[in-house]
Amino acid sequence: MQKVLVIDDDHDICFLLNKYLTKQGFKVFEALTARKALEILDNNEVDAVLCDFRLEGTDGITMIGKIKEKQNVPVIMITAHNDLKIAVTAMKMGAYDFVLKPLFPEEILNTLKSAMGNSMTEPVGMETKEGPPKPGTSTSKNKPAVNNEIIYGNSAAFQQILHQVT
Repeated sequence: MQKVLVIDDDHDICFLLNKYLTKQGFKVFEALTARKALEILDNNEVDAVLCDFRLEGTDGITMIGKIKEKQNVPVIMITAHNDLKIAVTAMKMGAYDFVLKPLFPEEILNTLKSAMGNSMTEPVGMETKEGPPKPGTSTSKNKPAVNNEIIYGNSAAFQQILHQVT
């Protein structure tokens, strides 16, 4: 069973994601605070993290770094704030994707499945059978090159952000 950690200071978001994802066959851990999330990560291995950008005492960008220090798992940033700068910073810090609220269950499910289907043990753009990607090139239609780094996401919101950046 795949395990997902949901970090959001909104109890209703945690409850609804827990209920939906549990029905989809996931084991879900909930954290309303950054401290609780880090405790969960210390005591449990997870396959992915859904993390709100606005958290009491910290933000999602800081949390990405702390999560990655504890476990090398995909982090999907969720937020109600449609801010291009935040999205780009989150992606540069290692977020797998950036999903805007209101959350649509199918979008979250598809993003999670995509994130967990990709190997996160080696950075994107590492050598493949064909060799390393050339700077400024794309390795697939979903992974356009931006500033010689490969940044990608599958959500409609991220595709819109990517379109604005490129």
